[in-house]
Amino acid sequence: MAALTADWTVAARSALDEPLRIWAGFGEGMREDPAQARIAVLPSNTRAIVSAGPGAGKTHTIRERLSHLVEAGVPAPTITVIAYSRAAVAELHTRVPAMEGELVDIRTMDSVAGLFVAHATEDVGDTDYESTIQQAIELLSRDDRTARRWLEARRHLIVDEAQDIVGPRRTFLTMLLKGLPEDCGVTVFADPAQAIHGYVERQAGRPDPVPMDELLGALGFEKAVLSGNHRTTRPTLRRIASEGRRILSASTDGHAALREMRDLVSRLADGVPPGPAEARPLATLALFRSRAAAARHAARMGDIGVRVHLAGSSKDVEFAMAPSWLGRAMTDLQGRGVDALVAAVAADPSLPPASTLADALAVSLVAGRYDTARMAEALRTGRAPPVQPSSTPVASTMHAAKGHEADEVELNLPEPREDMSQEEAEEEARVLYVGATRARRRLYLAPETGTMRREGMRFWRVRANGVQVQVRMVDAVDALVLAEPEGPIRAPLLRWAREGGWGLHAEGRDGDHRLASFGAEFHRDLAAIRERIGSPRLASAARGSLRVEWRTLARGDALVVAPVAEGFVWINFLRTRTS
Repeated sequence: MAALTADWTVAARSALDEPLRIWAGFGEGMREDPAQARIAVLPSNTRAIVSAGPGAGKTHTIRERLSHLVEAGVPAPTITVIAYSRAAVAELHTRVPAMEGELVDIRTMDSVAGLFVAHATEDVGDTDYESTIQQAIELLSRDDRTARRWLEARRHLIVDEAQDIVGPRRTFLTMLLKGLPEDCGVTVFADPAQAIHGYVERQAGRPDPVPMDELLGALGFEKAVLSGNHRTTRPTLRRIASEGRRILSASTDGHAALREMRDLVSRLADGVPPGPAEARPLATLALFRSRAAAARHAARMGDIGVRVHLAGSSKDVEFAMAPSWLGRAMTDLQGRGVDALVAAVAADPSLPPASTLADALAVSLVAGRYDTARMAEALRTGRAPPVQPSSTPVASTMHAAKGHEADEVELNLPEPREDMSQEEAEEEARVLYVGATRARRRLYLAPETGTMRREGMRFWRVRANGVQVQVRMVDAVDALVLAEPEGPIRAPLLRWAREGGWGLHAEGRDGDHRLASFGAEFHRDLAAIRERIGSPRLASAARGSLRVEWRTLARGDALVVAPVAEGFVWINFLRTRTS
């Protein structure tokens, strides 16, 4: 970047600097954090554990660290960033451009494991989401050639949100660190105050994990701290972050820490949003302790015509999708090189400009040719161009809110359970800390006001005249796509047909169109819900607050453009005829 802008005028560099400062989290009157600069320019072979609290500018520091490594001569493809979710991978890809024309390898932990398993030099048996990590651990223990070559090629490894790497994934990370070349540097970002996945260990009958800073300190890692708060300038919100951190770090009694944290948030937050739920100022991000409560909020808002996105679980499909133009572009460019970009854009004006398209599709290049199978793999691992976030309000669990922030946050708190152990209470205090530190401007508090029932991963509730059912983004994976209309999708609804069952319909210029037929999962869940409520006869159409958009999805080695729907619909009961 410095080389590119060295000859720019002062005015031009200043014009670029301000958006970068805003992006990095530096508000008006705030200065760059010297700690960020110190971490960014550490020698490339340094191994460091960085404690970074909420709003500390971690993503900015990662970006600057990558820039320094490449400027110091470390080839971008030999640098790997391990992010904690596909959403985080997509976020980093939008913020980390190509370095010297090459892409940094950004993946989830499971993607690294999947890479080892997919290219293993010996048979490891069938794989699935849960077994891949264990199989990768086995390959590392056998010194598999594919895993060894990957490790030997690394020159720097960056790990984000390491405090929540637990169970087999922690074992896998430890083995990766021990298998790296001695001159390979490592930068690990972790925050003990935001460690909120210890419950995974307790459910498996294992003790709570040793804090990551202690574990890596024993391996000789240097310790560094990012202590600034660039998320908010409001004194009350900054106090929640700083005083909450002190409560958690000094805690010897989990129950006392939870009481103190709830009292701190109650005193410093902006209080309960005024008026009934239907009349409240709508917070950009509404946080809940359970996903069932978040679903109830999204359904309630939908009933009054307000669309709210229900953030998905880590196993859902919502982050394994890309803009619809990606599928169209790859269909046209399969097997062709970069010299075909200008013609492709000229033939389809809805595509991004050729330069933007070149950056977006670079991850799919194989021997200078665009390869759909490579893009499908990138899409599954979060390395494809992400869908740009919309302005739709979000309902999420506090766990899923890690790494996110919003101007206005509504924190919906249930009453704490009385039977919590010391470990559970301490983790509950950390979960509350995570939720309360997502706000940039205002933090509202509200009591949790109900949940929904669940069938599999689908939420639902019943009333006297019908059943409300969630339409999930994952339903598009099983959908048989029948048509792609031009322009926005108007008046979407669900309709049942004798052939094809339930499907997605929309209003077109010449009447109602069936866009897609839903697959087995939707029909299976709905049949189970009907059985639970006495198998009533259902109407053949369902309406509600649905958001439908065309997205590119991966199906095996292929890409398909499919309608992705989310929201809640009401299916009315049909009255039984009486003589």
